[in-house]
Amino acid sequence: MSLFPILGIEGGGTKTTWCLLDENEKVVKSGKLGPGNVTLLDDYQLGRLFEDIKGDLPCVPCAVGVGLAGVVNVKQKNRVTGILRKIFGETITVAVDHDAKADFLLSE
Repeated sequence: MSLFPILGIEGGGTKTTWCLLDENEKVVKSGKLGPGNVTLLDDYQLGRLFEDIKGDLPCVPCAVGVGLAGVVNVKQKNRVTGILRKIFGETITVAVDHDAKADFLLSE
């Protein structure tokens, strides 16, 4: 099963950047939005952030890798994973970590 296209999201206290990669790891589309810190955003706001990204995508990703400020424990990872699955589908492959560890998106 292919994990492409894959969506990478990196969010901090001031901005969120994202990019969609194809099977050749070429950027298909990218963008910037407002803050993506899980301690600053409630579930609705975090969901809206992900909905805004989804609305700008040319296709549905097979996997999403997310690095967000404030993700420091399993409870927060599960919270973000749950919101992502509500928006992108329950079966989507999801990886969530702190934004300082966002390089994991490219290492797997």
